[in-house]
Amino acid sequence: YGIDAVNSYKTLFATYRQMQIVNGLGTLMFGAVFLGASSISAFFILRSSLLSRIYEVSIYRALGAKKRDLIKIFLIEALILTVLTSLIGYVAVSAVVYRIQLLSGGFFEIVKISPLSFITGIVLIFITNILSGIIPVTNLLTRTPSEILSKYDF
Repeated sequence: YGIDAVNSYKTLFATYRQMQIVNGLGTLMFGAVFLGASSISAFFILRSSLLSRIYEVSIYRALGAKKRDLIKIFLIEALILTVLTSLIGYVAVSAVVYRIQLLSGGFFEIVKISPLSFITGIVLIFITNILSGIIPVTNLLTRTPSEILSKYDF
C-alpha cells in the first residue's frame, strides 16, 4: 500500500518528543519564575529580620555563641517562612493548574503538573528559600562582634 509503518512510527515519535520538550519548557519557565520570586522574597524578608536583630546577634557573638548556633536560628526561621508562604502558594497554584489541566481535556498543556514535577518543585523551593535566607546571616557572621557593633549604629 506504500505505507512504511516503521518510518511513520519514528516520525510520529520524533514529533511527539518535540512536543514534550516544548511542553516541558513551559513548566520550566513557570518553575523558574516561581523559584526566583520565592527566593528573592525569602532573602529580603530574612534580611530585614536580621537587620532588626543585629544588636541581638552581635551580643550573642560577643558572649561566645557559635556561628553554627546562630545559623540554626535563622535556618528554622527560613523553614517556617517557606512552609507558611512559598509552600502554601506553590501547592495552591499547582492544584489550580492541575484542575484546569484535567478539565481542559489536554488543551491546556503549557504547564503540565505531574507527581515528579510537583515533588521536584517542593524540593527546589525549600533549597532556594533556605539558601536565600541563610546568605544574609552568613555574610554578617564573617565579621567580628565589634565590627558588627561599630558598623551598625544603634
